[in-house]
Amino acid sequence: MRVLFLIINILLKLNFYFSTIYSFLHVQDIVHIFVIIMKVVPNSLPSSYLFAYGSLQRDFDNEMSNLVQRSFAYKGKGYFEGSLYDVGDFPAAIFAGRPGSKVHGELFRIPPCEAPLVDLLDEYEGCPELYERVLMEVTQDDGEIIEAMVYVYKHTTQNLNPIESGNYRQYYEDTAKRP
Repeated sequence: MRVLFLIINILLKLNFYFSTIYSFLHVQDIVHIFVIIMKVVPNSLPSSYLFAYGSLQRDFDNEMSNLVQRSFAYKGKGYFEGSLYDVGDFPAAIFAGRPGSKVHGELFRIPPCEAPLVDLLDEYEGCPELYERVLMEVTQDDGEIIEAMVYVYKHTTQNLNPIESGNYRQYYEDTAKRP
């Protein structure tokens, strides 16, 4: 959204500078450009929801978690059927694994104007090399099912330690307390 307003601001300034020579853009043109961009941006994502089960969750102290908190609307807690593993500095979720296991996390709504930030998240998550961004059904705590984008681990989990609870936040806090 900030980038969009920056572009509009630049167009308005250009219009002011060129208005003495000829009319560069009318305000209606700028509004029309804004409307076109807003129509295109929402269609660039397969879902307007992101499910975060690792360090993108609220209150994790990193740049991307802070960006998610500032830019996306927190919708609530939820889970999807799958398994969670400890890769070292971060977790890895797969949507197969132990029967009945769940991966717990948080659901965020992505406003259409913030859709370009998903590219930054892809880079942070190592997508498409390490993770793949896929659509999955996420069940919220109230039972509502929402289709959301989830970063799923692409490599074998054979030698990784499972996070039995499926809850990375709990696992992270418990691990931090260990001597």
